[in-house]
Formats: sequence, structure tokens, C-alpha cells
Amino acid sequence: MDTLLPGSPYPLGATWDGSGVNFALFAEQATGVELCLFEDAEAPREAVRIPLTMQTDHVWHLYVRNLRPGQLYGYRVYGPYQPEHGLRFNPHKFVLDPYAKALHGPIRWHDATHGYTILHPDEDLSYDERDSAPYLPRCVVIDPRFDWEDDQHPNIPLHDSVIYEAHVKGLTMQHPAIPAELRGTYLGIAHPAMIAYLRDLGITALELLPVHQFANDRHLEEQGLNNYWGYNTLNFFAPATQYTRCEKPGGHVREFKQMVKALHAAGIEVILDVVYNHTAEGSHLGPTLSFRGIDNQAYYRLVNDDARYCMDYTGTGNTLNMVHQRSLQLVMDSLRYWVTEMRVDGFRFDLAAALARGLYEGGQLSSFLDIIHQDPLLSQVKLIAEPWDVGPGGYQVGNFPVLWAEWNGKYRDTVRRFWKGDEAQVAELAYRLAGSSDLYERNGRAPAASINFITAHDGFTLRDLVSYNEKHNEANGEGNNDGDSHNNSWNCGAEGETDDEVINALRAQQQRNFLATLLFSQGVPMLLHGDEYGRTQGGNNNVYCQDNPISWMDWELTDEQKALYDWTRRLIAFRQAHPVLHRGTFFQGREIHGEGIKDIEWYRPDGVLMGDSEWDDGMVRCIGMLLNGQLIAERAPSGEIIRDDVLLILLNAYHETIPFTLPGNEGGPDWQLELDTSHPDKSEAEPMPVGSVYALEGRSLVILSQDGEAWAAQYGRYESNLRHAALAPIIGGPPLAKRTITGNLVTIVGFFSPELNNYRDILIYLPPSYDNGSLDRYPVVYMHDGQNLFDATTSYIGVEWGVDETMEALAQQGIEAIVVGIPNIGERRIDEYSPFIDEASGGGIRGDAYVDFLSNTLKPHIDRAFRTKPEPEFTTIMGASMGGLISLYAMLQRPDSFGNAGMMSGAFWFGERAIFDYVRQYKGVPGRVYLDVGTAEETQLKQDVRNMGQLLMDKGYTFGRKLRYVEEHGGEHNEAAWGRRFGKAIQWLLLRR
Repeated sequence: MDTLLPGSPYPLGATWDGSGVNFALFAEQATGVELCLFEDAEAPREAVRIPLTMQTDHVWHLYVRNLRPGQLYGYRVYGPYQPEHGLRFNPHKFVLDPYAKALHGPIRWHDATHGYTILHPDEDLSYDERDSAPYLPRCVVIDPRFDWEDDQHPNIPLHDSVIYEAHVKGLTMQHPAIPAELRGTYLGIAHPAMIAYLRDLGITALELLPVHQFANDRHLEEQGLNNYWGYNTLNFFAPATQYTRCEKPGGHVREFKQMVKALHAAGIEVILDVVYNHTAEGSHLGPTLSFRGIDNQAYYRLVNDDARYCMDYTGTGNTLNMVHQRSLQLVMDSLRYWVTEMRVDGFRFDLAAALARGLYEGGQLSSFLDIIHQDPLLSQVKLIAEPWDVGPGGYQVGNFPVLWAEWNGKYRDTVRRFWKGDEAQVAELAYRLAGSSDLYERNGRAPAASINFITAHDGFTLRDLVSYNEKHNEANGEGNNDGDSHNNSWNCGAEGETDDEVINALRAQQQRNFLATLLFSQGVPMLLHGDEYGRTQGGNNNVYCQDNPISWMDWELTDEQKALYDWTRRLIAFRQAHPVLHRGTFFQGREIHGEGIKDIEWYRPDGVLMGDSEWDDGMVRCIGMLLNGQLIAERAPSGEIIRDDVLLILLNAYHETIPFTLPGNEGGPDWQLELDTSHPDKSEAEPMPVGSVYALEGRSLVILSQDGEAWAAQYGRYESNLRHAALAPIIGGPPLAKRTITGNLVTIVGFFSPELNNYRDILIYLPPSYDNGSLDRYPVVYMHDGQNLFDATTSYIGVEWGVDETMEALAQQGIEAIVVGIPNIGERRIDEYSPFIDEASGGGIRGDAYVDFLSNTLKPHIDRAFRTKPEPEFTTIMGASMGGLISLYAMLQRPDSFGNAGMMSGAFWFGERAIFDYVRQYKGVPGRVYLDVGTAEETQLKQDVRNMGQLLMDKGYTFGRKLRYVEEHGGEHNEAAWGRRFGKAIQWLLLRR
């Protein structure tokens, strides 16, 4: 008939274009497909079946004119029924479109929903001919149009986020201010009363338990229970109809969008808990609802030597086949749909390790992870992994790649054990409090990779964690055999509810301890809905089937619950007000000022820094963590340097009070009490001088602060790590003086050194032939005091070395190289240019970290970004004065990086001439050395340089071959003299002999 056209194989699903609907269904092994159209929602069977005769690349497609949104449809798919080969086609079974954007109606469980005859002796090898259409939902053609008005993604940086894990129904079902008809729905969350509550609490992201259309388990229905959580996906595009009261087919799609729009308007992001690892069809004995009847081999991972059975890495009976390109496409198309059409802001992937099981089981090379990283849309949203599954090697905490954050199960377990009073916890606790660098830093991730949580939907609530030693899941109908029995919980002296005031007071304090620990840890805190006021589930730690007041939020709060809510609000507000509590980068734990000052320090109760003996002492249960907010070394999006107060967090898991000496230098800023979990109402206290003793009560957490401005007034501002002086004329407007750069100079702005915890611009001179179209590679010269090399306007005294002009001239002789200028950090340059302490100047000691920065961070980046000859023999390190000292040290310390060193007027006197002892003890002759001095320089400096030349010859540096020594007549200790000598020096170092 003329209403039918061939249609298109793309996009998959049912797509309305204003004139009709295009249907496209992937079914690779099928021999035929029929489109089923229903006249109305109550019809038990389809009114029309239309064969799809066109097939392109295994996609069956058809266009039907004059169909409109609201049309109900589905499919019947023909093909061999050979379960032993993984083929389970059965046209008697109505199947749902995997790409349907909405479903209508529930599943009415019946034996006919299975492709085989239940109780048949051959089990799933039998074949059932009963029609399943009367018992299944219908797919709905939707109108995707929606007026988003000026909706924008909040785009909150992950490290600034506070995530609130919630259930659509559980959050709203009993809220008295939400109209009864909206409770338990998407529109219930969009209601102003709910929005106001979330904003008042201070959370930034709402993470919703599954809202993909899910199936209620048959065995639960037979017990009078429901699948409450929704981890039983039936369709990956359709919003769950369980959370709508709209009777119009597809109307709930609009309601979901209204919810997102309302949350965005309040500045709250929406993160979806998604279940792409398995479906509701279960094991080989499960029903035929969709995927199984369309292409079982493509959609499910089957046992290699017996395709009758599904692989089960999820504990649900099946695992989605992410190795197959069409299954992978299904997941990617679904994710993109929820971002583009439904405008969500991120995803939490249930049992994400199952998705990563590509060709390299559980490894980072799976196609799923690769495609996510390459996708320009999905790579920019929040990606959170539950980094485990139930299969072999499924525990993958810390192993997901860059762009991914992870539920940090190790954080949960460690914090629970610490506050329970277990022994030997403080060493691991320190890692967890500081962002879990041991898990996430090694592959380049930041603290925000750690999603920290104490409780989640799966397990005890916070109130139950401190009230029950054992689970109490009898209501689930499984004899209390379900749920985890290892909870690291402590009931504080009585199992369950009690009238004992002492026990209840301790439970309240333990909840405050957990909440404060969570909100004051580096990483991203995730709060379970209701924990902010002490919601209980009566000890049930597996409420997946409890769609009733056991799981729902109770909004009739007691005075104790109101107090805990206010405490939680206070914690969140304090965290958001203090960027040092949610840094974008890991702490370095190294001295930064050269004065013993670090960005993080750990203290014993006597005010002394923790040592190895304390970390190894299993009986230690009390520590202090100092976070220096003046040393964050990060910039706000506006470009301003981020600074904060100095915070001191004291944690005492002992049952007794411990006197804690407040650390700091004598005369330093006073400490001010901010919060004390043992006195939650205490908001003001007298300032306490450094050295004061604070009575840290048993099982309590305290946070104190030193005013950041007062701290900076005493120790100075640490600004040099963020200066961009070399580029100021370029970025900030017209230069004050004419720049003197010759040739091609590239600047990397704000290059970060994790070794030094600072930033600087890196200046790269490229030779004239670099851009001539060839693939030539070049030697590299790394030079210190980089701001003095190329441009008089940035040089120390207004005189540059003229390195760029010299290199341009040498290029005419066929001598070319890349020169990397590394600007110093200002007045404290001597700290980085020597590994030795100099008592007279008070400088030095950071030289090793500086050399590590050059070798481990800067050189690898330069070698990746430019066409270099990366081998040591083609790599020179060079500098003058202190730069000469560190150049010699760097070549000897890291011969794997630097094969040559140039030292002009080397400051070998620094640190009581410790470099001489270092050279004497050195074995081997790693490279070539250029050494010079001016005759007009200080007598002792000249003698030191001459002595170093003699020492190097004694060590095997043959004069003229391995060593070149020059004394410039009349040469002084300044940039002009070094610039004059640079040409001959670099020419000798670059010419190979």
C-alpha cells in the first residue's frame, strides 16, 4: 500500500518526522521481522502486522506514512530456535524495540512470556507457541519536542560537587508539601518544595537510582513485593513508567524533562545510575521480552563452548555483550540520547567492570572505554564507575582511566573501620582522607576521581550503621540470607532501637563523625538520601524489594533528626566555603617554601609530626591532619589564585579524651575552633595560641582554622608558583617595551610540576627548518633562568642572552637545536637550583625535586609535543651560576635524561662546596661537559671553577673530547658575558665527535 515506504536503517528505533514514522530494528540472525501496530492501549493484541522487507547491514527498516506520536508498536522476529547455538527466535513472542523511547503498560507475568515451556523436561530447549503480546508493555512513538527555554547544564566541576544519591519515589512519596498526585514521580522531584529542600541542604548533584524502564521480578510479585531499586533494565532509552501518574502513552518523557529543567534552574545537576551490564531477561531460563528474541547472540555474552548459557559477571543471569559492535552501539546511543534529548549531566555505571570486560577481561583496553574517551559529547559529562562486578578479577578499584571517577569502596571500608575502633587503620585512613592518591594519581587522575561515601543505597543507612551489628532483612522473604553480612558496623552497645540515652547520644555523635569525615575528605562526597537526618531502615541492608515506608523518606522529623540535618547543612556549607577541602590536585606533602612548610602535614597528639613508628603502630587511633590553604597552587576559572585558611582536622577514635597540642611555629596565628562533633552546638570559642592543648573528646572529630591572611602575613604569600611573568605582555595587553624575540618561540602557559607543586611558563625556541615540511628531529638544550634567554623585556636586568639570535646564526652553519627555557621562580630560585642546603643563604634542598620535574615531567612532555631526538646523547642541560651548579648535578644524577651539561660561572661554592664531594663519589663518565668562567669574576669563584675542571679530568673527562674549559678575558658575572660565550659553548656541545 502507498502508506509504506522502504525507510532508512538509521536511526534505529521509531522516529517521527512530522509526516510518518521510520522503523529500524537490528536483527542480524533473523530471517524475518514483522512490525506490530496496536489500535489502543487496552487491545490485547496488535491490529496490524507489517513485514519489514528491507534489510541493510542487518537492520530491518520500514517507513509508515501518517503515523503519529502516541502510536503503540512492537515486533515479532523470525529465525531459528536453536538454544544450544545461542539462537532463540520465536515469533509467538512479542518483543520490545530496544530503541523505544517510551513504553506503556506493565509486564503481566505469565508463562507465555517465556520462549520455552516452563516445567517441560527439556527446559529451555523446548519451544512455546503461546502468544506473549497480551502480557507485555507496548512501545510508544514519541514526539521529542520540548521547550527547554534557557536551560543550561550547571557544569559544576567534579571536585566542587556534593552528590546526593536518591530514589525518585523514596525521596518524594511521603513529603507533606508535595501534592498526593505528584508524590513518587518525576514531577514530585520538580516540585518547589523538593527543590527548596535540596538547595537548602547544599548538594550540587542529584544522583538518581535507575530510571531506565525496568521490570518487576516475577518472584517478587508472587511474594507481594516489588523491584524497588530498578536494577533490572528492560529498555535503555525509555524513562521508567513507575515514576509517573500520566496515563497518556509517552507523557512521562515530558515529565522527566520537566524534572531536569527544574533541577537545572536551581543549579543542581542530574546524574543517572545506569545499568548497562545486564538486562531483565535473566539467564537462559529467563523470559523473552526484547533482546533475547531479537538477536540473543549479539546482545548477550554466551559461554564460549556452550552458547546455550549466558556468561554471568553480574549475578543476574546474563551480561550484555559489549564485545559486539551493535550492543556497544546500543549503549553509546543510549548515553548520547540521555545527554542530548533528556539533558542529564552524567552517569554512574552499575557494575562498570562488566562493561570494561572487552577483549582484555576487565582491562582498560575495552572498546567501551575507548569510545567514551573519543566521544566529543560523552567525554565531557560526569562519568562515575562502580568499579567491580562479580566475575573473576572483577574488583577494579583504581584501575579505570582518566575521565572516570569511581565509587571508592576502600574509602567506605577504611572510614567505617576507623570509627568502629579497629586497630591498624590510620595509615590507610591518611590516604583516604587525602584523596586516595595511591589509587588514582598513578594514571594521571585527580582527587575528584574518588567518589567518597560511607553509605549507599546498597547496605545500611548511616543511622543503621551505628545501630546494628547484624543485618535484619527478614522482610525480604529470603530468611535473612540476602544482603552483605560484612558491614563494619557497630551498634554502640545495643542492637537496634533503644531508650538508653547514653547509647543514643553516642550514636548521634558517631553519625556526626562519619558525616564530618565524609565532607572534609579530599575527593567528591556522596551522601545517601536521608542520612542527613538519620533515616533508618530497621536494620535492613538490602531494601531492593521494599517499595514501602521501610525505604521511603520519613519527613516527620524528631528534634534529634532536625539537629542532625542542621549539622549536615553546616558541614556542606563549610566544605564549599573552603577550597582546601576540595582541591583540584593532590597534595604533594613536600616542603614548598624551603622553610619546612608543606601543603599537608600529619601530627601526633603531642603536636609533633607523625613518624614511621606511629604510622606502623596498630594501636594509634588519634591523628591530626593540617591542610595549608595558602599552598593550594591552583587558579579559579577567573584566573585568580585560590587561597584559603589553614585547617587542622583532629580525629580521635579512642573512647577516652586525648589532649592534643595545636601545632605551629611560636608566634604563629591563633587557632579558631570551627566544629566539634562532641559539642555540635558549640559555635564560638576563644582563639587558641599555637602550642595550646585541646581536649579532644573520645570518638570525636574537631576542625580548627588559622586565618589565611594572618598566616600569609607571617610566612609570605606563595605566589611565585603561579606567576606568568614571561607572557604578561602577550596576555595582558600591549607590552611596556619592545620585545626582542627572534625566530620561532612557542610558550606553554602555566605548565604544572607535580614534583614541585607549582606552575611556570615554558619557552621553546624552534629552529628555522622545523616547519619546512620535513620530519627531521632535533637535539634539545634545556636552559635554566629561561626568562633571561630570549627577550630583554623579561630578563633580570634588561639584558638577554640572545639565545634565539645565536641559534638563528648557527642554523646558517647547519647547527640546529630546540632550546627549552625554564624560567626560575623568583627570589627562591636557589631552592630549586641546589640539592644541598646552604647555611649562609638559607637556600637549597629542592634541587632533587627540580631535577625530577625536568626528567619525569617536562622532558617527556617536550619529547611528545615536538620532534626531538630524545636520547641522552642528544640532550643538553645548561645554565649559569646556580644554573650551572644544578646542570652538573642533573647530568650526574639523571644520565638517562641528560648526556651533556653546560656550566657557565658555576656556583660550586654553594652549600659549602658539597658538589665536589658528590662528584668525587660519582662513578662513571656519562657525557660531555662545557665549563667556563670570566677572569673579572670573584677570585674564589674562579678558583672553584678551575678546581671543578681538574676534578672532572681526574674522573676521566678527557680535555678537548669530553671536557671543554674556557676562561673569558675580562668576563664578568652577568647575562651579557654569558650571552657572548653561549655561541661557542653550544656549538661545541652540539657537534658530535
